[in-house]
Amino acid sequence: MIESGSRLELKPEGLHARLLEAVASHPATPKLLARAKAEAAAGTGVPRAGVRVRGTAGSVAAILTSILARESGLPVAVVTPDLDRAESWRDDLAAFLGPDRVVYLPPLDIVSWSHQTPTAPVRDERLDGLVRLSDPAPPVAVIPAAALHRLVPTPAALRGRAFTVRRGWEGDPRDLLTRLVLLGYRPVNEVSESGEVSRRGGIVDVHGPGMEEPIRLEFDGDEIASIRSFDPGTQRSSGTLEAVRVVPARELLYHDDLDARLRPFGRGPLASGEEARRIRDLVSEGIYFEGIEWLAPHLGLELGSLLDHLPEGTLLWVEEPAAVERELEQVERETERLEGGAREKNALLPPREALFEGPARVAERLRAHARFESVVTGGGAREAREKADPESGFIAFDARPQPSFGRKLDLLRGELKRLGEVGYRRSIVCDNVGQAERLEELLGDDFASIEVGALVGGFVLPAARLAVFTDHEIFARYRRRRGRRLRPSAAAMRELLTLAPGDFVVHLDHGIGTYRGLQRLQLDGQETECIQIDYAGGDRLFVPIDQLGLIERYAAEEGHAPTIHRLGGTTWARTKAKTKKAIADMAEELLRHYAARKAHPGHAYQADTPWQRELESSFVYDETPDQLRAVEDVKRDMEQSKPMDRLLCGDVGYGKTEVAIRAAFKAIQDAKQVAILVPTTVLAQQHFVTFSERLADYPVRIEVLSRFRHPKEMKEVVEKIGRGEVDLVIGTHRLLSKDVRFANLGLVVIDEEQRFGVKQKEKIRTMVETVDVLTLTATPIPRTLHLSLLGARDMSIMTTPPRGRYPIKTEIVEANREVIQDALLREADRGGQSFFVHNRVETIDQQAHYLQSIVPQLRYAVAHGQMKDAQLEKVMLDFLERRVDVLVS
Repeated sequence: MIESGSRLELKPEGLHARLLEAVASHPATPKLLARAKAEAAAGTGVPRAGVRVRGTAGSVAAILTSILARESGLPVAVVTPDLDRAESWRDDLAAFLGPDRVVYLPPLDIVSWSHQTPTAPVRDERLDGLVRLSDPAPPVAVIPAAALHRLVPTPAALRGRAFTVRRGWEGDPRDLLTRLVLLGYRPVNEVSESGEVSRRGGIVDVHGPGMEEPIRLEFDGDEIASIRSFDPGTQRSSGTLEAVRVVPARELLYHDDLDARLRPFGRGPLASGEEARRIRDLVSEGIYFEGIEWLAPHLGLELGSLLDHLPEGTLLWVEEPAAVERELEQVERETERLEGGAREKNALLPPREALFEGPARVAERLRAHARFESVVTGGGAREAREKADPESGFIAFDARPQPSFGRKLDLLRGELKRLGEVGYRRSIVCDNVGQAERLEELLGDDFASIEVGALVGGFVLPAARLAVFTDHEIFARYRRRRGRRLRPSAAAMRELLTLAPGDFVVHLDHGIGTYRGLQRLQLDGQETECIQIDYAGGDRLFVPIDQLGLIERYAAEEGHAPTIHRLGGTTWARTKAKTKKAIADMAEELLRHYAARKAHPGHAYQADTPWQRELESSFVYDETPDQLRAVEDVKRDMEQSKPMDRLLCGDVGYGKTEVAIRAAFKAIQDAKQVAILVPTTVLAQQHFVTFSERLADYPVRIEVLSRFRHPKEMKEVVEKIGRGEVDLVIGTHRLLSKDVRFANLGLVVIDEEQRFGVKQKEKIRTMVETVDVLTLTATPIPRTLHLSLLGARDMSIMTTPPRGRYPIKTEIVEANREVIQDALLREADRGGQSFFVHNRVETIDQQAHYLQSIVPQLRYAVAHGQMKDAQLEKVMLDFLERRVDVLVS
């Protein structure tokens, strides 16, 4: 971290330093720096044409911008056409300048004119970035074009409210709490999420934008005695601090002064009317209400351009100005389309110009900055040389994008050899050590230097005799995003369950009743605190607090109300007797099953191989701590001589499939076959795609058995399985057929066991008697879960969501054409798909036709429970393979 006030002194090491040095030595780079200083000398606010730059393929533009930030002494910002390219710029600049020297300012992820609130990661990243731009050594800002459309609070209104607290800071904890609430923090009992604050006596906890962990301020009287960061899950301190900067928790803020807050209500649209009075009451109490952002001009809150937050003299790098302009026009059209519906619901809304800035005005603001504009050219080095004349208005580099090899190593070797013969330095940049080791095995040392680093796009730079390729482009893999570190939600790590009057409870001896709270009674001449439980027929039971161990909360599916028992009745006794017999029968069955597994020792797999480490390192996401623990649990089980029987519980999207992929690959490397058993054909196809993509670089033979395959194909697959010519097979209950015989089965993965029938489960039990078993589920059946909790089966639990996972946003609105159009089109523009849930099968086709009429550019399909299985699965497969944009279901 660079200390505030110091000039940016960057000393990158290794790969990134060499790349900076190589591009800095390009003949056009000194011209770029000279033009930057000349443009800056003209001053801010003077319209100018800008300097066009050609031939900056791959990551060359980001490298040049890093050089400008280091060498020009000017503040720098980048404007990109879309979010994807903005994130790529952020990742590259963070690699060359350091993550603390870059801020990302995305647009708020909400629909214009709606009452939605932005998701916490987007909100916090913007707020932290906007405030940090006022630092004496400001970071480089990356701004997608869409973020320039909506006006934001002025720098004075936002930065002036940030403040720094230090040890010895004097003030009343109550006043500090009030100040933070006015800054948009939510007062809570215990801080767990960003944007929250709590106070307990002389302790104030706050978690704000830019804080990786919450901060605890401990007061001694009216003076802060200590500042500590702490883990919100355990509440344990993780470090001490001398000072911390507190940033507002929202962009739009009320004035501290009450008179200033209420002044707009004496005139203008808020001077009279019932709605104006309601808003005035909320504002006077400092309560932020839904839709306040759209009333900001009426509330006397000043708005301006996001570009106003850039430091004076900022040098802009605008990527593809024409594409930036097109994006701004698209956003403007969307805002105009939604405006009419918004005004029908809220007549108080100010004119659009008071809240948004049109493309022409944004372009005018951009022209007032010294700037470079990178443009795409169709030609290569020849065209670049032709445009190199300074009189042409261009600065030309000759970088070409990395060639496409289509995962073919012979093409890669040929290109590297050709480049070496003409004197090029050749480097291949890998995301991690595992991938680098794999490439070294495949290529050897003669073709290129293989290095570990972060680079978005490879390039060939003839003037510098340099070729830099990236492994994710060579193998057509997704690139791991390297965004700001985000802590997993503490709410997912702790769930404090407390009884409330009206809850159902179970007494070990008397059965199910209703909890009614605590009562103080005289027992044996002493006042004793008791728990009151009401039973059927008006009966009441008072349980002394020292017998609390006899009582448990009644657990059942949400909304299910149990039958309340009678005190002294026989129902509870019969229920307990039946349960005991069922448990005894189940225990006997399990003993036989586990005795059979014990009598046949399992296969002890070898320790991780280089290929195993390489596969795991190629995972494109950051593993959660729970996911890493689950992987280690499974590997440890597999390396033992007894058969594994592990249950893996985790919500959808928490990474269970990746654990199964790593386990399957480990088994296959020991020449064992793997069976993936799934309940539906659609899930089988989905797993087939996922496993095939993850194992594409390895000699693994994968097949699928499902109804979607021709009977002749399935027969051939079954024969291959028997001959040992299939390493991994994914299938539905077809895998349990008598004709399916494995040559050397070593691992069975069962996905969502609860969706198989009783007969199928018996067949599974026979199938897995002597092999390793891994069961994946989001909702384990009670018996399976209970066995795991008793220790009869091993269990791993994944409760931590992936880092940066956005929470689900739910909004209840009156159905109308504009809302539906907007929702479907926004999701399609994002590259996603939509479910449209309808409530009657009889009219579902009519609903689908209506959607087709209002958004005709999308593709639709219908799915419901009365369709034939084969037809339904075909529809779901089309949706899965993205041949359908909207599923009406």
